[in-house]
Amino acid sequence: MVGVAGKSKACQDCKRRRVKCDLGKPLCLRCEKAGLACRGYDKNTIFVNRTLTKCSTRASAVVSETRLSNSSPVQHSASKLSWMFSHLNSSMCDAAIHPLRFRLNAFKILQELYLPRTSNTHPVDLAAISCFSWPYAVCHLIGESKVLDESLLAFCAIQISIREPQTVSEDAAFRLYDTAISSLVESLGYVREQVKDETLAAIIVLSTCELFIFASDVGWRAHAHGISQLLRHRCGTDDRSLIWLRLCSRLRVICVIIALSQGTRLALSPSTWSRLLDVNDTNKTFENLMEIVSQVPSLLESCDALQQSPDTEEVLQALLERLASISSWQQTYRLELRALPYWAVPSRLNNPSDDKFAAQLFPIVLEYQSLVVATLFIFSSTAMLKILLVALRLRNASTGGRGVLQTRVTQSSHTMTSSGTAQSCYTVAQMYTEADSLARLLCQSMEYCLRQDMGTLGVQVNCLSQSVLRSFFRQAGRERELDWVRNISNAHGPGFQCGMKMMLFHHEQDE
Repeated sequence: MVGVAGKSKACQDCKRRRVKCDLGKPLCLRCEKAGLACRGYDKNTIFVNRTLTKCSTRASAVVSETRLSNSSPVQHSASKLSWMFSHLNSSMCDAAIHPLRFRLNAFKILQELYLPRTSNTHPVDLAAISCFSWPYAVCHLIGESKVLDESLLAFCAIQISIREPQTVSEDAAFRLYDTAISSLVESLGYVREQVKDETLAAIIVLSTCELFIFASDVGWRAHAHGISQLLRHRCGTDDRSLIWLRLCSRLRVICVIIALSQGTRLALSPSTWSRLLDVNDTNKTFENLMEIVSQVPSLLESCDALQQSPDTEEVLQALLERLASISSWQQTYRLELRALPYWAVPSRLNNPSDDKFAAQLFPIVLEYQSLVVATLFIFSSTAMLKILLVALRLRNASTGGRGVLQTRVTQSSHTMTSSGTAQSCYTVAQMYTEADSLARLLCQSMEYCLRQDMGTLGVQVNCLSQSVLRSFFRQAGRERELDWVRNISNAHGPGFQCGMKMMLFHHEQDE
């Protein structure tokens, strides 16, 4: 019988959906076509151990804990990942294998390690234009491209080396990355390669590789410049395919992140990006946020030029208007969700910086509705904190450096006037209080992203926020908080991804 538990040999997801399974191993092709992360064929018995000392143990809690454990990439047997990577590596040299088949095999590895594996991660998040739909788009390109295939092989190797260094060593993964980046440089010398979607996809993949293997953002600056140069020739394109829009969306994220961190304007103007990403979709939540944030870097560049000038009020007001726009976007998004985006839970992560204190710095952390929701709130809050950091620095310079950031502000401030102008919205006290609140929210969000079922993508989500938090706490003289952020990669706890050193986005003004 089709999909009947106990009588069917189908995988778990096909049983649940009551559809015919193709019985493919290690993963079901039918699930792959449906955009599902196939959970395989085995299902173990779960025991609920309720004793006199633990009489409150509930079956639902045990099942939830087991799911978290089973969804963890760490729990996968070495033989499975080893077989998958060996098959992917050998197929690189097999001309009979279609590029799409190779890329779909790479996507299976990314589903195991990079992408979140939770019950509330809907397949539409991978397929639609969302904050992490780019792997789906990249792996569904069908054109021949040696550089894209080498980039995907390197990315898969890096992900496996993080989880199972005995399967792929760090050196071996880096050699594959080096080969891919050399192929990219070579391919960019040919005009026909410059206009291919596969070349842009390779840049996306390699830039993501660098988040996991490099400490500085020098490579990202080069990628942002290259992306802008390549896309200048695509401004008049009529391509509005979903795959192109997903790729272009990720390319804009890369350019905006590096511009935001460096405080320099985008090489392609926000209006140009809007033309490239003219999405005829009712659900434009992510793109609406990017439209607002992409206008911030040019203002940050103006602030750097005006720090020694008395004429700062106009730029400061423009900054605070962008701040209000992002805050308004957050409120709109909350209403769209029709449920709490996040809620408070006790912390289960141990940060080494807390060892010398009697209590944890953040004993309460935030649990999000999903990684998509977490990513959007973290990114938007990071942009807001960056704006406030620069605004406070600008105000500090214009008032003669009287220690605005060095003093904890506790007194009440003026409220927003009826006109709602940015100049009336924030006093210095309010700006500092708001920045402090955002910094706390970002710190409390990290634990959720570090969970093993969030994949390594969860760790990646915190890259920009960690850099901005370091800048804020350093300039505010908050040594304990700064030490806490610096040690987050050394934190440990059951069910968390520990010891991963990620790229930091650096700007000389933040030192």
